[in-house]
Formats: sequence, C-alpha cells, structure tokens
Amino acid sequence: MPSSNPPSQCATTGQWSTGLCDCTSDASNCCRTIFCPCVTFGRIAEIVDKGTT
Repeated sequence: MPSSNPPSQCATTGQWSTGLCDCTSDASNCCRTIFCPCVTFGRIAEIVDKGTT
C-alpha cells in the first residue's frame, strides 16, 4: 500500500490502492514482505483482529 494512502482512506473508498502487478510501487512494503514476511503477516493479523479492512 502506498504511503500516501493511509489504511483508513483505503477502507472508506473500498478500492485497492494498487493494481495486481504494481507490487513495486511501494518499495519499502515490497522489500519488507520479501525479506520479513512475518512482519507483513503480523500487520495483517492485527488488522483482522480489529475488524477493519
């Protein structure tokens, strides 16, 4: 998710923040997911636990 779109903004619009093949548009998130997938998994689990999207 690009840093210019906070999660709350994406949740209210109901739209994806990037396209299917735009994984490199957010380089920090891309690298974090490739090298530390447990961090990305933890962030997703935290969102799911709060019941937000």
